[in-house]
Amino acid sequence: MVPKKSLKRFVVYVKKGEYVENIDLDKNTWNVMIYGDGMTETVVSGSRNFMDGTPTFETATF
Repeated sequence: MVPKKSLKRFVVYVKKGEYVENIDLDKNTWNVMIYGDGMTETVVSGSRNFMDGTPTFETATF
């Protein structure tokens, strides 16, 4: 679990692979660094979009 309002960096390593899921980091989640094995090796994609009511500022791709 990612700590809330952390003053220290919290590192999340995502192993090589394709992940179809959503990751939520709210405004109380500070100093989080997410990294993987490269843009061609680690893909995280969800299905949120404007048509289902999700504003674009709440979407991102990793």
